[in-house]
Amino acid sequence: MPNIRRTQHLGLVGMLLIAVAFTGLQLTAATGRASPDTKNYLSYALSLSGESRGEAGRKAIAYSCDSGQHASLSPVPWTNRKTVGESEEQCVRRLNDSVAYWTRHGNTSGMTAPFANQRFMAIFEARPGYPLFLVPFVAVFGITWGLWLAGLVVALVGSVCVLLTLRAAGAPRRAGLAGQALYLALPTGTVSMNPLSDGLSLALGTAVGLGCVLLLRDRPGTTGDPVRFPARGRWPQRDPVRARRSWWADSP
Repeated sequence: MPNIRRTQHLGLVGMLLIAVAFTGLQLTAATGRASPDTKNYLSYALSLSGESRGEAGRKAIAYSCDSGQHASLSPVPWTNRKTVGESEEQCVRRLNDSVAYWTRHGNTSGMTAPFANQRFMAIFEARPGYPLFLVPFVAVFGITWGLWLAGLVVALVGSVCVLLTLRAAGAPRRAGLAGQALYLALPTGTVSMNPLSDGLSLALGTAVGLGCVLLLRDRPGTTGDPVRFPARGRWPQRDPVRARRSWWADSP
C-alpha cells in the first residue's frame, strides 16, 4: 500500500509540474492570439453576459484590434493574425465601418455583432457552446485575461485527459506524463490556447476517448482474463483483488 501511494503521489507531482511549466510559458503571450473569428465568438459571449449588441461589438473590436498589434507575422501569409501596416486605430475604424455597413443592409438582430451579412453570421449564431463556456471567464476576469484563462483551462483539461487515457489503457506512468507533455508542446497545445472553439472541441474529444477506454476496460475479458461463456445466466466474475487495483498506480 505505501508503494502504491508513493507512485500515485509521483504521478500527481509530475502532472502538476507539467501544468505549471506550461502555464508559465503561456504567461509570456496573454494576448496576440485573436483570429478574425474571435471577435464573433467574443461578441456572442458578451451578449450572453448582458451587454447590448452594440456594446458587445465595440468591445470585441477593441480586443481584436489590440490583439492584432501584439501578434507575430507568420511566414505563411494566410495564417497571419494581423494586417501588415495597419495601426490599431485603422483596425478599429475598418471594423466599425463594416458593422455600420451591414447594419444598414439588414443585419439588425442576433447575438453576434453585425461583422458580416446575416447568412455568414448565422454560422456563429448556431454555435452557442463556446460563447457559453466563455461567459464566466470574461465576466469575472475581463476580456483579455478571461480569454487567456479559458484557453489555459481547455489546454490543461485536454492534456490531463490524454494522461488518464494512457494510464487507463495500461501505459506506464512515464508514458502517460510524456503524452500530457506532448499534447501541450505540439500544435494541439497552441490550438487549445487560441480564443476559438477548436480547443474546446479537442478537449471534449480527449474526454470522449478517455470514456471509451474506461468502458472497454471494464468489460469482461478486456484485462487479459480468459473469456468464458456465461453458464446458467451468470457472467463470470473478475478477480476482485485485480479489479480493485488502481490503474493510476499500476506501473511506474
